[in-house]
Amino acid sequence: MQAQAFDKQRRNALSLACSSPPEVLQHVFDIYVNDENSRWPGYQDPEDQYPPTVLLSHVCTRWRALCLNDKHLWANVTLSHHHGRWPLVFVSRSGNCPMEIAFRFSEKYGPEMAQAVVDNMHRVRSLDTKGTSKQLQLALNALTQTAAPILERLYLGHDLEPDMHHMTVYTPSNIFAGMAPKLHYLCLGKVIQHHPVHAFANLRTVYSNYALTAETARPFFRSTPDLQAIIFFHLSAHADANARLPEVPSSDESKRVDVNQLTCLAIEEGDAAKIAQLLDSVNAPSLSQISLSGIYLNESSIDRFATTLPSALSFHIRTLRQIYGPCRVLVVKTLAISCWPRQNNLVRHDLIDDDDFMLPFDIHWFHEDDNSPEDDEPFVNGILSVLPVDEVHTLHLWDMRWNWESLYRASNVTKLIFVFHDTYLDADVRCFLQAMIPPGQRLDVPDVPLDNRILFPKLSTIVFCGMRIHPETPDSEAFVRILERLSQARQTDGISLEVDFKSYHDQGDILYGL
Repeated sequence: MQAQAFDKQRRNALSLACSSPPEVLQHVFDIYVNDENSRWPGYQDPEDQYPPTVLLSHVCTRWRALCLNDKHLWANVTLSHHHGRWPLVFVSRSGNCPMEIAFRFSEKYGPEMAQAVVDNMHRVRSLDTKGTSKQLQLALNALTQTAAPILERLYLGHDLEPDMHHMTVYTPSNIFAGMAPKLHYLCLGKVIQHHPVHAFANLRTVYSNYALTAETARPFFRSTPDLQAIIFFHLSAHADANARLPEVPSSDESKRVDVNQLTCLAIEEGDAAKIAQLLDSVNAPSLSQISLSGIYLNESSIDRFATTLPSALSFHIRTLRQIYGPCRVLVVKTLAISCWPRQNNLVRHDLIDDDDFMLPFDIHWFHEDDNSPEDDEPFVNGILSVLPVDEVHTLHLWDMRWNWESLYRASNVTKLIFVFHDTYLDADVRCFLQAMIPPGQRLDVPDVPLDNRILFPKLSTIVFCGMRIHPETPDSEAFVRILERLSQARQTDGISLEVDFKSYHDQGDILYGL
């Protein structure tokens, strides 16, 4: 039996696990610790768990000794994997190695862990902590006693308790004794700011989740001169959010704050008035990415937002124009607008669903359930009025159901990509095509009356994507006649019109008609 155990130890010593780099061993540690936590009642189906005998300590002697002696393996305390006694064990066994710590306060271990963080803040490279208002505020106050010389990333999250939404958590102005020279990344969740926070002076990337307001953003920008990207997951609406604003001379209140290094500004916020106020407060000559989303429109706000938000945007659209040059691509969807082609060097932040939204400018909104896209027309026209649509060569239109008044400015469009989602041909589409034909050559069909202007006079290519057409019906026949007349009109101007259909199963019938 003893010889068999010795042989097993020898084989384990020669295994891949024992010769793996520390990163792999760290991952194995995480798996075991996570499984130990998953045996808590109700945490995981018992059938999916390892047997109780499989613990972190039940490994070969050599591997265990190696892991226990490699302090780097204990330097990563993760939020999801380490509960109970494990965080303190990891802090103790990590020696003097730089640490990455993530923990959520608990009644049993919270104070001990908070004190361990304070005692070891000189070697913490990343800190992620979450807790209730009382727990988190006590921890932040304690962190004013110690500097953070190697801290690079900081995440602070306030867990709101039931019936305690009036409570606030503030970041002390002297957190980390005012010294965190390498702190470049900050994520705040419902944690309000003192102004200024001296340790934040070198920040480059900031995520603010209900942490800043349009008013407190101004002093925050002033105190972070190296800021390159800021992403707002909603502006704070807390009653005390503006309670700690610093006093500034009245002459400076109306001036824009210079944020010379800022390249990315992303805002998800329902109130367009707050977005406009924030945009009006900033001068960012390097701004190359603007993303606005979550804007809520209703009948009482559309007309007002159709003026205030475009006016605030126009200043920054000129900056984008200086950086990217003429705007050759414009996309107009039912509830979104974007312009300029996709870029590969922009900030990939959490408001972007995928790489398709890596755009210099995009704006997304939604409206009341009983509103139709036509009701958004003033807002759409307002946004388009401040974009350089006269420079656009390629125009994407998605399920358009509003007047195209603003598109007459797009006089240099040569390619139109018309995208439909299960939409049948209707009078709006035929009228839209009729507007592209000179007045004297238009067909006499019972559609909406048109004026004498010509839409897209340089158009040479139309691509219909996903449009559903029933051949041999009056509507489809009128559609074919209009396309034929449009082609003839373009030939008169020396332009050969190309028409293509994509995602349409019976396109042969339409092409035969053409």
